[in-house]
Amino acid sequence: MLRLLNEKPLDKITVREIADDCGINRNTFYYHYHDIFDLLEKMFAKEEERLLSEIQDVTTLQQGFMQATHFAMENYQAIYHAYNSVSRDSLTRYLYNAASISMRKYILGQCDKDNMPSDRDLEDLIFLFASMIEGAIINVMREGLTRDVENLIDNAIRLMEGTVRLAIDNCNS
Repeated sequence: MLRLLNEKPLDKITVREIADDCGINRNTFYYHYHDIFDLLEKMFAKEEERLLSEIQDVTTLQQGFMQATHFAMENYQAIYHAYNSVSRDSLTRYLYNAASISMRKYILGQCDKDNMPSDRDLEDLIFLFASMIEGAIINVMREGLTRDVENLIDNAIRLMEGTVRLAIDNCNS
């Protein structure tokens, strides 16, 4: 699915094409998935699981951004095709969850026993920073991939350096 999605829009991909590419018949496909959108949803869920299992410590904001956007950057054409399809909800949910995983690890890594935010503040910080990353990626897609994403990430890191630390301190003041 990912290979095909990197090549063409989602609405141009057929179940027969996926089945043929995998060396299975259509019935086998339908045994595992309801339709192509179900497969797309499960593909994003599997990527989230991979991200959760692979990310250990996130010690820098750059590392958090890079881990949150790695899959999207490696598969930007597939992400763009998914964005421009009717399954946009699956994509935005995946992008937010991936960013949330990375930001949770990073924010918790910036805390110690003396400056741990309340549970509510912690969840709000994660929500806000993850939403920012998700929104930036969605807006890059909306613009038609005209921005240099790596440069955008580098600039975001440069401009935001220290903001998480400041936000944690603000939670405790």
